[in-house]
Amino acid sequence: MIFRQLWEWLSLKLDRRNRFLLRSSPSVGGQDLFWFHAASAGEWESLRPLAVEWLKRDGRVGISFFSESAKKFAEGFLASLSKEQLDRVSYCGSSPQEQGWRQLLREYRPKVCISNRYEAWPSLWAALSDLCIPLALVNAEPRSSLVWVRRALALFNVSQPRLIFFAISREAELSLLTQFSEAQTSLAGDPRLERMEERKKIKNVRAEALKEEIFSWKKDRKLLIVGNAWEVDLKALSPIFTDPSLCLLVVPHDLGVANLDLLSRIIKPYPSLRMCAEYGVLAELYALADLAYVGGGFGKGIHSVIEPAAYGVSIVAGSHRAETFSETRWLRESGQLRLAERPQDVAPLILRGLSQASLMEREKFLEIWREKLGATEVILERIQSLL
Repeated sequence: MIFRQLWEWLSLKLDRRNRFLLRSSPSVGGQDLFWFHAASAGEWESLRPLAVEWLKRDGRVGISFFSESAKKFAEGFLASLSKEQLDRVSYCGSSPQEQGWRQLLREYRPKVCISNRYEAWPSLWAALSDLCIPLALVNAEPRSSLVWVRRALALFNVSQPRLIFFAISREAELSLLTQFSEAQTSLAGDPRLERMEERKKIKNVRAEALKEEIFSWKKDRKLLIVGNAWEVDLKALSPIFTDPSLCLLVVPHDLGVANLDLLSRIIKPYPSLRMCAEYGVLAELYALADLAYVGGGFGKGIHSVIEPAAYGVSIVAGSHRAETFSETRWLRESGQLRLAERPQDVAPLILRGLSQASLMEREKFLEIWREKLGATEVILERIQSLL
């Protein structure tokens, strides 16, 4: 008990988030309420299709985020709902401080808590265990954080909640079964793919306007879209800047003034390069690409390759931290994703990819994508059968 109080006191002192609360109606909680907890806006992309589908089935949802930067994504989600669906959103806002999970969950009484990958916090797990609420992890991965939290709970003499794991790969499933033999573990796909399918059907007015501009600019040249770009990515791409058959549309990851100024100085001398410094359009612009380069792989880590993959586009990226994302495995196996170990390997990979790109290859990649859809229904059906 002393260790548990110490942990909650320390968490309170370290937690300096600016919280937000968009909806709060404890009176509409209950046994048809599924609670979704995402650490960040990126993690929410895996959970959003599940929340939407549960609302379509007349269920209720509670949604919490650890990251304060997720507020605008939460607002966008609420704005996308019908009035009837919005009335069934019992909670949407920041997650509580560590010591507040028990009170929050007791107020809303969810039937299950659904989170993502390896999300693990001692007080959340302890509260779920105390209230007999199962924890389901989508895209579950056998990371050290899961084992660490189990050990922390044992130190506090607290049992872990009932665990339900949904792994994407057979390898992850076997590792989870080894580490958590008591958990109910099964294979399922990635709900983010359904989220991308949803986004493809929504008309983005700004993206459509940009597409017309890009068509006029690129003429008959092949288009390379450089998504989530950093300075190191442009340096790796510099050998192809003067290729007369190519044009490059650069979409930076960081839209801060200093970074945009830095990238602009690199781009300005080359008429075949153009920068699009806007949020919220990159995914749609990938549809125009003959090939996509995804940045980050020569810095802190590769950014998402799900967006270009959704359009059947061949992808080149740096390799750093690529192994941490399950989608990079099947995209490499299909040949859609090529990883460069060194910056000097990028240009040859891009030229090779462009020479092999065809409508037939694109359709092959799209067929593989379509075969991987359906995870949302599988996961929800499985959770309902286990409750």
